[in-house]
Amino acid sequence: MKKKFNILLFLSLLLVLNVKADTGPPTFPEIQIEISNVEGAMCLDNDYKHKELLPYGETYYARQDIQEETFYLVTINDEYDACHVNARDVIVKTKDFKIDEEEKNKVYGQALMLDNITVYSGPATIFNKVGTIPKGVKLKPEYEYNHYWLYVSYKGIKGYISRYKDRVVLEMAPVDNEDITIVTINNAPIYKTSDGNFKDSNILGYIPSNTEITNYWLSTDKGGESSNYYYVTYNGISGFLPISSKFNSFAHNCDNYKIKAKKVAKIYRTVEFNDSDISSESIGTIEANKDYEVKYCGIIPENIYYIPTLKGWVIERNDDPFIVETDQDGNIIDHTIKEKEPDSDNPKKDNVDDNKVQSNEGLIIICVGVGILISLTVFITILLVNKRKKRK
Repeated sequence: MKKKFNILLFLSLLLVLNVKADTGPPTFPEIQIEISNVEGAMCLDNDYKHKELLPYGETYYARQDIQEETFYLVTINDEYDACHVNARDVIVKTKDFKIDEEEKNKVYGQALMLDNITVYSGPATIFNKVGTIPKGVKLKPEYEYNHYWLYVSYKGIKGYISRYKDRVVLEMAPVDNEDITIVTINNAPIYKTSDGNFKDSNILGYIPSNTEITNYWLSTDKGGESSNYYYVTYNGISGFLPISSKFNSFAHNCDNYKIKAKKVAKIYRTVEFNDSDISSESIGTIEANKDYEVKYCGIIPENIYYIPTLKGWVIERNDDPFIVETDQDGNIIDHTIKEKEPDSDNPKKDNVDDNKVQSNEGLIIICVGVGILISLTVFITILLVNKRKKRK
């Protein structure tokens, strides 16, 4: 019996000393549900097609599907969000939840309430209601969870509000300290809602082409394939503006750049897309080798640049590149990735990173070896103690 105990002790010590430390228990979803339908519950995939049948009486951890609140996303055999289960086939057993620090996404801007917003004690509508935030309030959320839930504090009320269905929108913050501007390419409609309704009855007004918009709010809803909505205000009209990467887009996200052209190029009044061409009416030209501050608005499918001072667009076709990026002094920026050249003055400098990697690997090997040595020492000590006891 003692021998078995000693072996178990040895294995335990070996495990403690040599296995990589655990980072903590995994985060589990917010809700524990039990299958209440005696015939079982249909487990559906992301297309809501039958995947498997969950048996009556079984319990699972799950979270509420934010886009379909009548469904739960269930965890099965450690597979998070394995399938969708209809709420009518389950009962909620517990509402305990845990959020690790890693799941708290930083929010850079403010949140704007477009309606009276209910605050919940947890990140799902089945949690208790703890208060309401009035329409029009702007506040800074403490963090974002699961892409749709914001943890906020308002006049003593603390809890979660949902961004789904665009009743709450987030202020857009600069990315990498660079302002992102929306530029309208054509007369862009402002819609009442962000649910993909492009009918005329849903239009509140229009933003003229070549208008720059710097103050806008991020929507959660999608306006169809490859497009997003932004909440904007123009001439006193507030609503949702679709931003798309498709050819017939009304507006685009654009980055600030400084460029020069290798040749004289046409400037167009706007950018019109059709099957054979992307150009429109020409309103002049840009000079060769002259610096211009522009808004780079992406590849759709050609590179397009908006020049604010000239109120026009330059189109760079993929088969005829002639635009180069420049720095503040007008020097061309070469984005080609070059192989690292040795430092002739200090050849050891080039090997610093490699040495660090090798040093870390060596440290790991030493730690493992020491752990094994200590474990063997303890094991041998225990054997010797037992032998002495037997002799006595």
